[in-house]
Amino acid sequence: MKILQPNTVSTINFKVIPRSQPVTVVAIFRDESTKVSTNYNVTPTYSNGFMTLSDVFLVDEGVFYQLTIKDGTDIIYRGRIFCTAQTDFAKYTVASGVYKEIAAENNTYKY
Repeated sequence: MKILQPNTVSTINFKVIPRSQPVTVVAIFRDESTKVSTNYNVTPTYSNGFMTLSDVFLVDEGVFYQLTIKDGTDIIYRGRIFCTAQTDFAKYTVASGVYKEIAAENNTYKY
């Protein structure tokens, strides 16, 4: 799962590992709650097996998206995205559709 910042005007960059390396792709963001899809025609860049997509992706706070990247009719990547304004992603995890802070705890196990 990818985590992105909500956006209305600035360019978002994120990396995925695609099945092929086409010159142009269509990135389809499908809102999981409303089932509305938004298509973006993107020219990706490639480095070390990763595809980097850069565009003004209009994504909303607190929304899960299904991401499908296509080369024509061929699907070259499929994944899930969550959008949050949180900046320290390492301290958060997705639970019941809500981001929660994970408290440090002593891991003691009883057998």
